[in-house]
Amino acid sequence: MFDVRPVGYLVGLMVMTVGATMLFPLLVDFAEGREHWTVFAESLIVTCLAGGLVALSCRNAIGRGLSIQQAFLLTTTVWVVLPLFGALPFMLGRDGARICRCAVRGDVGCDHHRHHGDRRAR
Repeated sequence: MFDVRPVGYLVGLMVMTVGATMLFPLLVDFAEGREHWTVFAESLIVTCLAGGLVALSCRNAIGRGLSIQQAFLLTTTVWVVLPLFGALPFMLGRDGARICRCAVRGDVGCDHHRHHGDRRAR
């Protein structure tokens, strides 16, 4: 029978790792006095909690090797799940936290709609 618990355990650990990496932008935003650090905090909590619960529920599969089917499932699941959790700050973030072309040029304080409103009208 096909056992998905080893895959769930590894994916859960990887999701928790993605959540832990959200700590760095949280600290940077907080140190600079920006308001967007709360988005990273929410994303970190949701991501670590989801990954931890999945890993915890599948932990009894530790120590078993992966079959070829499990390895393929792991690869596909990682390619789908990790980007979804990595995109959480962008989905939860306010409009000012999102990147616009001004942020790429270095004008991170740009209010995109007010700043570029006259250019779109032309």
